[in-house]
Amino acid sequence: MINEWKRKSEGKPIVFLGVNSDQGEGLESILEHKKDWKMDYPSLLDPEWKLTDFYTVEGLPCLLVFSPKGVLVYRQYGIAASDLPGLLIRSHVWAQD
Repeated sequence: MINEWKRKSEGKPIVFLGVNSDQGEGLESILEHKKDWKMDYPSLLDPEWKLTDFYTVEGLPCLLVFSPKGVLVYRQYGIAASDLPGLLIRSHVWAQD
């Protein structure tokens, strides 16, 4: 779903990053999961949950959207394909904030 959102947002000032908070997995395993799930965007490693805790993430998966100024403008737990139309519409507004 994120891959499709990214593809449909090309040309817009939007950056997509994943955050992986797995503590017990090595880098090779994480890269293999990324390949299996066909994630075509970079992913940050957060095994100590510093970023996760800072943004008070209370469930996974969690979608955090920031304005170009770095302000958190949207939070959503769970992501489904049916969310894509609304995210595409809102991302045009978020990209201008």
